[in-house]
Amino acid sequence: MYKLIFFVALLVLIFLIPLSQFRAPTGAYGVGKINYHWIDTTRKEHNAEDTNISRECMVHIYYPTNNRTNNPVTPYDKQALLRTKKFINALSGIPQCLFRGWDSLKTYTHNNAPISTDKANFPIIIFSHGMGTMAQHYTWILEELTSYGYIVVGINHPYVAAITQFSDKRIIECAMTQKKCLGKESFNAWKNEQIHTCVEDTEFIIKKLKELNDKNNEFLQEKLDFSRLGIIGHSFGGDIALVLASQNKNIKAVINMDGGERSIKYAMIKEPFSTPTIMLLAEESHNWQGEQGIKSRNNFDQFCNEHTNYISQIIIKNAGHGVFSDLPILLNSTLFSRLISLFYDFDTGTTATSGVAIIDNIAQDIIKFFGIHFNQQKTDK
Repeated sequence: MYKLIFFVALLVLIFLIPLSQFRAPTGAYGVGKINYHWIDTTRKEHNAEDTNISRECMVHIYYPTNNRTNNPVTPYDKQALLRTKKFINALSGIPQCLFRGWDSLKTYTHNNAPISTDKANFPIIIFSHGMGTMAQHYTWILEELTSYGYIVVGINHPYVAAITQFSDKRIIECAMTQKKCLGKESFNAWKNEQIHTCVEDTEFIIKKLKELNDKNNEFLQEKLDFSRLGIIGHSFGGDIALVLASQNKNIKAVINMDGGERSIKYAMIKEPFSTPTIMLLAEESHNWQGEQGIKSRNNFDQFCNEHTNYISQIIIKNAGHGVFSDLPILLNSTLFSRLISLFYDFDTGTTATSGVAIIDNIAQDIIKFFGIHFNQQKTDK
């Protein structure tokens, strides 16, 4: 009997009880969040069967609050968790049910909390997700930036995001798998179309943010400082960030996390490129592997070398493409997922524990870069 109890307790410990919670933001502010579902009636949704449908976006705005907490309060996004479990299962064949311990993870975001009155307004950072992921898969950096006094705007781009769930509960799935079935040439053409579409999305969102800023009795009225506007993106989102900055000179600073030539054609970037930019590159990223990866990296380096006055690179050692997302934090949270990270590389290029340490270092680089360009003094908790 005692052996059975011990065995059951051991299973619970391994699979269900988190050894660590979600990564805590290190800045002085608390994190609030509000969602907006916006429709651009000037554009049609070309990815939909019904070509008369207007383009829609789901926007998640994180903002500083005075209510800073040392304890996580809000469950991690269910849809983001589900997609991550499916990703893990597709790579390893490990049943999703063995990651049930992740379901109890909580983040530090307070939904609809009062915005901080500490300052008259705050700099704005647009966040652009990778293809097949969603803004919520990068909760660690959304919360981290917010805690240092930024208003961070995460956009889920329909048909590019893993899913886009609108306020009326409709769900749009990512079209990437479907488009890949059409062949490499057609898929690449579709990706290039989506870069333009997502850049247009972001321009539309900036316009809507300005409307919020100017609107009487609006939650964010006069809180957004458009003279300090930056963008950060991962993978495909990094490509979007570069193209947007080349076209919109109101963008004052850019961080591209491991985006590269496979998705972007640098001819899209209007010359001269003159926005301060930092390229965070994962040393072990699949973007730079193989014959095509080496060619991509050469093209990438050439672009950077042509703009050395504005672009710098930081190479993240012993890291893979997925290390910039929440994945290392999730893997590190339970004993089971920590152990399997020793044997499986889930596109992070490292173990769970080392991945979390890498994230902490990335956070320092990001906060330092935006702090320099937006005069945000670093204030730790």
